[in-house]
Amino acid sequence: TAQVASQYCRSMANLRYVCETQRGLSHARNRAWREARAPYVAFVDDDCKIPEHHLKLANEIITQSSPAVFGGPSFAFYTTAKPRWYKDSYITHKPWAEPRVLVGDEFMGIEGMNMFFRRDVLEEFGGFDPRFGMSGKKVAYGEETYLFQRISQTNPTLRFYYHPELFVYHVVRPDKMTMRWSAKSHFGGGRFAYHRTNYNQGPKVGAFQFLTSLFKLGMSFAVACGRSIFRRNRKQYPFIQNYLCEVSFKPLIALGTLFEQYSARKD
Repeated sequence: TAQVASQYCRSMANLRYVCETQRGLSHARNRAWREARAPYVAFVDDDCKIPEHHLKLANEIITQSSPAVFGGPSFAFYTTAKPRWYKDSYITHKPWAEPRVLVGDEFMGIEGMNMFFRRDVLEEFGGFDPRFGMSGKKVAYGEETYLFQRISQTNPTLRFYYHPELFVYHVVRPDKMTMRWSAKSHFGGGRFAYHRTNYNQGPKVGAFQFLTSLFKLGMSFAVACGRSIFRRNRKQYPFIQNYLCEVSFKPLIALGTLFEQYSARKD
């Protein structure tokens, strides 16, 4: 990365390369906004392509309304052939068709791969919580959502804004078009759901309750997987993988939440 970045740094006066040694997306993002010199900080993921108009539109939004946080949609693109069962909708994200100020928990419509912050807001709230988000090979989510929630609950006057033309393209890697990734993603989402829903003060479970709930979830998962073969609506779910991703794996979300509840008993 340093070698590639240095090639561009020599030709672009406003480009700097900074190395963050602590592993994890939240650590990288926190280093980024602390290094930034402008009043707004933009975040995109390393597997995204940015259209030419992206920063121009972002600057217009800043000039016209100066929101605390804003973002836009993302659309799938592929560098390899995708399986017949895989739908663009599994990763494409466009919640609204018109520009809008977001209210309530609509901030969840802004994605980490395409978000802008006023730098003073990041300073006020201390940035991203390193307990959440991707780290190495661990599939984990929620560091931006957790920050959005803190901002919204602490200071409701700070505005969130969405613009449908402020989009990025998000590559779908081959490993993300697998049942393994879908299962891990559901489980990881469930783990974070515990913290988002209960704001770190949710109910904890003991060993007996954990095992009882684990058994029930296991049965629900087994039944759902059985239906994917014998009883699914083949018009709605033409492939078994569609039913697994969209229906059968939902108990894994509850399993992730249960796992986090059980882990929280040690805190």
